Amino acid sequence: MSIWTPLRKRRLRKDASDIPTGFIPLRDVHRAAVLIDSSNPEWMSCEKMFREFCSRNGISPLVVYADFRKFNKETVLETPRGVTFTRKDLNIIGKPKKVRASLLTGVCCDVFLCLSPDGRFCIEYLSKAVKARFKAGRQPFDGETYNLVVASREEERQDGSGADTLMLKTLDAMLKLLGQMV
Repeated sequence: MSIWTPLRKRRLRKDASDIPTGFIPLRDVHRAAVLIDSSNPEWMSCEKMFREFCSRNGISPLVVYADFRKFNKETVLETPRGVTFTRKDLNIIGKPKKVRASLLTGVCCDVFLCLSPDGRFCIEYLSKAVKARFKAGRQPFDGETYNLVVASREEERQDGSGADTLMLKTLDAMLKLLGQMV
């Protein structure tokens, strides 16, 4: 147990979204947000699939990235800085700074997908604080954060591979579940 755990729990209680979540019909989805782990080599194809899914269904997309690698001359940020969460955006307890967090928490959306297999507090905080009516993710957190969890095998989670397949599975599952609701 970290010395920051009580502060983190308090912040989660205070900032957690109070919007009731659950399965909603696809026809009621107008805005969707996705959090993509850009340290994964397949992040571009995930973004492309998400944007195609949104355009096919008339949904307004919001794409946000998370990249917590250490940057140097060999490792550079490949995603737009304005929509990417990095280590510099986190405060001492691991919560994103308010201005950066408002990228997701300041926008109401119908669907939120978290494609980061990372179990960091930052990802947990964003997933719980985002105001969405349906939430799906890869990493289960305490307190029923997501309505749908699409977990991968442990080895896929560690090396980041399989995100493409997981994205397709998540979108297909979401289409089936939401499309059947009339």
